[in-house]
Amino acid sequence: FVKMVEEKGFSTGYSGIRVSAEGNCFRINATLWNLMSSDGKRKLGQAACFRTVPYL
Repeated sequence: FVKMVEEKGFSTGYSGIRVSAEGNCFRINATLWNLMSSDGKRKLGQAACFRTVPYL
């Protein structure tokens, strides 16, 4: 998934189950994209957006 983001610049539809520090399980559905320098020449990292985080 991260490699696809690296190549395309973004990706949607990543889903997985995570566990909070308190031990509660929750599902994430994420969009991930590359963060670029203002001139667009250097990749600075990646960012993610989670619209909803339902607990299971």
